Amino acid sequence: MGGFQSLPNAIEAAPMVPTPEQTKFSDEKLADADALNMVVSDIANATKFVQSKAHPTEQNYIDDLYRAVPKERRWEGSNEVRSHLAMPLVLEVVESLLPQIFLGFFSDKTPFLLTAKGTTPQSAARAASKVCKWAITASGFKEEIRKILKSCLLYGNGVGKWGWSITTERVREYNKTADGKIESTTKEITCSEPTFDFIELGNILVDGALRTQDIRDSRYVILQKFVTAEDLDEMRSDERYKNIPTRAQLKEFLANLSEPSQDSFVSLHVETWRRQQAEIQRNATSVNPLSQPLEILEYWTEDRVIVVLQRTLVLRNDENEYDELPFVSSAFIDVLKSFWGLGIGHLLDGEQRLESGVVNAWIDSLNLTLSPSFHRRKGVGPSAQNIKVAPGRVINDDGELTPLAVQSVTQEALQAIQASEARARKRVGANFGADMPNQAMRTAEGVQQFTASAQTQVQYFIEQFADLVFIPTLQAFIGMCKDNLTPEDINKILTEEEGHAFDDDHLTIYNGKYAIEVLSSTKLASKRAMVSLVPTLMQFFASAPVQQAFTIQNKKLDLAAFTEDLIDITGWDYNDLIIEMTPEDAQRAMQQNPVAIKAMADSALEDKKAQNAQQLEQTKGDVRGGIQVVKHILDQSGAHDEAARGLMSNLLAAPQQPLANQAPPEQ
Repeated sequence: MGGFQSLPNAIEAAPMVPTPEQTKFSDEKLADADALNMVVSDIANATKFVQSKAHPTEQNYIDDLYRAVPKERRWEGSNEVRSHLAMPLVLEVVESLLPQIFLGFFSDKTPFLLTAKGTTPQSAARAASKVCKWAITASGFKEEIRKILKSCLLYGNGVGKWGWSITTERVREYNKTADGKIESTTKEITCSEPTFDFIELGNILVDGALRTQDIRDSRYVILQKFVTAEDLDEMRSDERYKNIPTRAQLKEFLANLSEPSQDSFVSLHVETWRRQQAEIQRNATSVNPLSQPLEILEYWTEDRVIVVLQRTLVLRNDENEYDELPFVSSAFIDVLKSFWGLGIGHLLDGEQRLESGVVNAWIDSLNLTLSPSFHRRKGVGPSAQNIKVAPGRVINDDGELTPLAVQSVTQEALQAIQASEARARKRVGANFGADMPNQAMRTAEGVQQFTASAQTQVQYFIEQFADLVFIPTLQAFIGMCKDNLTPEDINKILTEEEGHAFDDDHLTIYNGKYAIEVLSSTKLASKRAMVSLVPTLMQFFASAPVQQAFTIQNKKLDLAAFTEDLIDITGWDYNDLIIEMTPEDAQRAMQQNPVAIKAMADSALEDKKAQNAQQLEQTKGDVRGGIQVVKHILDQSGAHDEAARGLMSNLLAAPQQPLANQAPPEQ
């Protein structure tokens, strides 16, 4: 016995026949040996169920349909090859629907809208939205969603798994030396970020009793992965894992070929070789022994997670830290009382075979027309020999050489293919644009009704996919970010995303409750249609009767709130667009306002008038004071001339005129 079986923690797997002592509730600790045997036994049960439904064979057949793999045919009694084209109808329809659905989710810069619930401030919701957007980028969410959508369309089901990863990466930093040169240094950093992975249907097993398309309703989920020795060595730094072989043990076992790759799902993997086909997962593709694939089985329930290496070592056997299955799934067309749904491969199988048959028969007929068979007539009367027909073949009898007439079937073939294309696209909701029937183009109502019907079919799947895959994954991202990111991490993310850290208390983010809305293309189109109503609403609010009604009811329009709602419809950030004015901005705004300019001019004029009046009063006072001084001097000098006194009195009583050397005050 060699390989991992020789390690002290190795366990020999066997079907589980549990005793009362081995039977444990979800909150009780399960022994490693019992955990391993339970995983192996449930794999056997789930595999038997899947095989009884012929799902692996069916998916392999759908792969042939998608790739339009032709099967060679020959003329009977001849070595000449007949037409054996395969019409790629399934491929055309899948690749026609996939861009619309995928771009429906990612038609905007931010594919979702996060709003605050209850007493959660909107500022916390905006910060959480930025963190969730970072999680989407870090996890490769967009590409994995594309793969899940393609699996849904093609096979009928798509499955994804979310989680959290702590890895070590090497990054390169650049610095300038004293002499002005640029030098680089490499350092290792710890990366803590969310993950999201598309799961191939051949690498996952669910409880056979699952009766809905939502994998979260399954009692257990078993995931198969293949890793290398390098991956195992990185898992060693994760405290959740145990019993990982040392580097020396991995080198010895793998270099000596004493630990062959296991494949517990081998009966689910149909070994078909195609041009567009990757190597079988369990097969080694490198001479480096450390690159040999090693099987890891993950057994998940809502309360427990078990990780098994090569059906021998239990790497993990503890509680599920998420308290839920970290899987999401959806079906293109769900079937009641079943996890497995129907995809385009199921729906258009017959139509593709029909089109392929019509095309090949048409080409055979065309071939016989262009290269007819010839018959050398021998005589009159029935022949005792059945002679096979082939293009260019000569039936060698005595007599005149004449070509065999073949009736043209081109028109019938083209009509059959066109009708089949229309049926196929209508069946899966892909009949739009250039595929619209002519009768729908006659009136505007017909075009609108037909387009709405086609969009409704696509939008129905988008809504289902959003509720079962998109939104649950985003909610999981938010929860994992709360559990694994510190306030410093959040500030770093916000600084990278929007240029500044969070100003309020970070507890509002951690304790906040948020509602997630997916901005699919149809919803986004309706929201943008609401924007077109804004000019009408502004005219309505600005009209005199509405203003008068507001005044009577002691109300007014909150233009700031109206603008914020308008910006939220577009999916933009209100705080990034609407900011407080600086004193300089306010001053410039006042200078450019006509009403403010007139008010400032009127104020300056009033100030000038007041200044002139004050100056006039001051001048009058100076004149009166001078006259009083002169009068006093005259009184002291004994001048009692009545004429002089009368002159002084008249000067004091008369209005004062400006002095000779003083300009008159401005009016």
